[in-house]
Amino acid sequence: MRKFALTFLLTFSFILTANAQEGVVVKLKKDYWISYVAKKAGFKVEFPEKPFYIDVDTSTPPVKRTNHMYTSLANPIVYMVVYSDNPVLPLREKEDLNADYDFLKSNLKNVKSEIISEKDIVSGNYKGREITSKAKDIIVIDRLFLINKKLYQVLVSIDEKDLKNEIKLKLVQRYFDSFT
Repeated sequence: MRKFALTFLLTFSFILTANAQEGVVVKLKKDYWISYVAKKAGFKVEFPEKPFYIDVDTSTPPVKRTNHMYTSLANPIVYMVVYSDNPVLPLREKEDLNADYDFLKSNLKNVKSEIISEKDIVSGNYKGREITSKAKDIIVIDRLFLINKKLYQVLVSIDEKDLKNEIKLKLVQRYFDSFT
């Protein structure tokens, strides 16, 4: 639970409002992971267990914005997908993604997190940005995608020592690769 709290503080410093939302869970054959389809959110991803859901109000007047967070606390790795509708119209995908990326970097610096790496990425048909940060012994790998007027943040929090564990790294890669 401490790892989740640290991940949350590293990623968000906003007021939480608990909320229930339905998704479709499909059991995968041959292992314990599930394929989670969030129809309203417009994404599908594999989680090691059914995620819980909360809303985070990230409004900055005059723009109202809510982040919708799906989290799986599969100890010792935390898996999370966050999405928000992009209130900026008309949508200028590259500029808007860069603005959200810069905002994330600013938040990480505010909570004394060290930025380890940054890079452009491609996942399936989607272009995005990845930032890896560190606070104490926790590593957060955070991927941002702007798809159909929604900003998606797909992230993992993992102990630094677990980055040397090939099995845990394969689980992280499986999670990232499954996001569509």
